[in-house]
Amino acid sequence: MSGTTGPVTSANNKSPLASEVELGLGGTTSWRLCAMSQATSLGMFFEVAASHGTVLEPGQILCLQFQTQYQHPSGQHRLRVTTVARPWAEPNAPEVLVPYVPAVCLVSQQTCWKICLR
Repeated sequence: MSGTTGPVTSANNKSPLASEVELGLGGTTSWRLCAMSQATSLGMFFEVAASHGTVLEPGQILCLQFQTQYQHPSGQHRLRVTTVARPWAEPNAPEVLVPYVPAVCLVSQQTCWKICLR
């Protein structure tokens, strides 16, 4: 996990799954939000590395799982698990290039935010 952008703070959950390459707010595998609604957007950045000599071929399925823990207005604590499965694609494939521009905008926004904090 390289990092995220959006209205989050780091939960400082150090893990071997946290990439050394930080994009957005990185160095952890979990973040905190003060509030979340249907209009909340987060950008997640991943460093994909094949392990044990495996090769990722186009068409192979890549699965991502997100766990969201929150407190419902009733006071009950809940866990929501979301799993996303996508086929692996070559870097220059059209399905990769379409979301590229929003990703660049997210990284640019995060860079400006970090500069303003200094």
